[in-house]
Amino acid sequence: MKRETKKYKAISLGNGEWFIRLKPGNELLEALSEFAQLTKKKFITIISGVGGGFEDVWGYFSQSEKKHGVKSVAKKLPKKMYELTAIGGNITWIKDNSGKLKPFVHAHANFSDDEFKTHGFHLTKAYSSKEKGLTGEITVKVSDVEVERVNEEESGLPLNFVSNESSIKNNSNKREMPWEIVIPLVLIIGILLITVIFLFTRNNKK
Repeated sequence: MKRETKKYKAISLGNGEWFIRLKPGNELLEALSEFAQLTKKKFITIISGVGGGFEDVWGYFSQSEKKHGVKSVAKKLPKKMYELTAIGGNITWIKDNSGKLKPFVHAHANFSDDEFKTHGFHLTKAYSSKEKGLTGEITVKVSDVEVERVNEEESGLPLNFVSNESSIKNNSNKREMPWEIVIPLVLIIGILLITVIFLFTRNNKK
């Protein structure tokens, strides 16, 4: 299965995993949000990511502001080309001012510069360069569970969450028997069948 938009190209790896390539000139978190829109509000784990050619990168860490976003607390890295060396996080869902659910990308990332210095932070924006033709490659895993974020009273941040219990229950009921158990069982059953057939054939010959 494949998906492709103006922002990204993605292929399914099976078992809920997807390999996503950000198209040059686009913003990474916007592309991940757009991908999430097609998953019907499912929880997504950002497993890993690498890439190059990022030239407009923003991030922050601040608990005092109680706000997320570039305009309030995010800081921009000095303008130069950066390599994405690591990224992790998740994509949940949160209600906007109109009450409509939208993707909420929570990602922390490390970027390195041409002096091999690394910068790690809560990522808010990361644009890849059009000119260099380099970009990011991200691996994600889509679950069967719906997770919505709600604000925590103490901090005012969307740190609490609620989930779809029926989805969790259905997901747990669909657990498959591990191969370590299946293969020995199949072998045992096969040996028993062969033994029964052999004894039945020998008795008929008598």
